[in-house]
Amino acid sequence: RRKQENYHRAENVATLEQHSLQDPLTGLGNGRYLQQRMAASLRQMENRGSALYYLQIGLAEADALRERYGETVFAEILCAVAIRLQQLVRPLDVVCRISESQFGLLALVNDAKGCSPSSFKRLHEGLNLRALKTSEGFVSIKAGISLVSLDSEALPIAPETVIERAAALLPSAYSTGRIVPLRLKQPA
Repeated sequence: RRKQENYHRAENVATLEQHSLQDPLTGLGNGRYLQQRMAASLRQMENRGSALYYLQIGLAEADALRERYGETVFAEILCAVAIRLQQLVRPLDVVCRISESQFGLLALVNDAKGCSPSSFKRLHEGLNLRALKTSEGFVSIKAGISLVSLDSEALPIAPETVIERAAALLPSAYSTGRIVPLRLKQPA
């Protein structure tokens, strides 16, 4: 009987986690939340003819930071990045933590032409040039940023495709230290 209770309890916890839309560490939305918001934004784009941009932000040296400072301070670094991102974006932009060391930023805009890497210079500098405060003192990070922009011409497209394209650009963003852009055009 106890085994069965434990099994059901574990099953319930797994279900709750799966349905959760919030990252427990940072309080931001998680990957599921990002996918839902992106799907809604794509539908909105289709109806309004607006555009969308999605930034994927990754910590290039996440493993080294974790090794050097330990789990507790690494968690502080992730929370500090989350706060910094929220300070650097517009109130309606969606900021999520989508994996262990990656964040996503989603926004609807009137026109994709305005979505160039230079538009996000302040964000890039805010993460890469300003150290984060932790219990171990100030810690500098290297954040790679990829930028995918699209307008209704690129529809139909799945939210997963947009996120995968952005993820594929991150290694280049890490190696160049620049924001790596991609403008999605009509589906082939």
